[in-house]
Amino acid sequence: WDALSQKCSKLCVYMTTFLAAAVILFEYLSIPITTMPVQVSSFAMGMGKDPEDYAVADLPFGRKFGRYYMFQQMFHEKRLIEGHVSRTPDEAYAFIRGDVFWERLLENGDVDTTLVDVSRHLAYLAEGNTRYLIVHRHLLTEDQVARWLDYFIITPLYEDDLVVVYTTRPEAGRDFALMWVLGDGVGLIGATLS
Repeated sequence: WDALSQKCSKLCVYMTTFLAAAVILFEYLSIPITTMPVQVSSFAMGMGKDPEDYAVADLPFGRKFGRYYMFQQMFHEKRLIEGHVSRTPDEAYAFIRGDVFWERLLENGDVDTTLVDVSRHLAYLAEGNTRYLIVHRHLLTEDQVARWLDYFIITPLYEDDLVVVYTTRPEAGRDFALMWVLGDGVGLIGATLS
């Protein structure tokens, strides 16, 4: 009987040790577990297959969206212009503040339609190796989406119910049509009267 008691005692020790180790390993497990339904654009999934190194600019800007953009980053694996950092250093927004359009968008949360040189503001992103501008429709009001799409006058590279994607290197004939050519590399895309 004593031998059986010792075997049970050893078995209990082994089982307790195994269970404790399993609970501790589960606590430190770093596998993403879905706790709510999340939709990921097929464009983001496609970027994940692209081996090139570049960044993406997700709009709208704002700390409250940073975690969502970082979640999306798990699928596309590209650098972000803005994400989430608990203690944001002063220089974190230096790149965004380097262009007046992006700085105003960061500060006001909406496009400043008085800054009309869209190609210059997109070129600023392109110079920083940012390939795509991704407008997340579901994070904006319908009015904002309409205004933003009207402002970024070029044809989207990709569009679905979740996102509208623009290239930061638009080309005449591919991304927009010139109404009038005004000179070498300069033309009018559209005009409105108010």
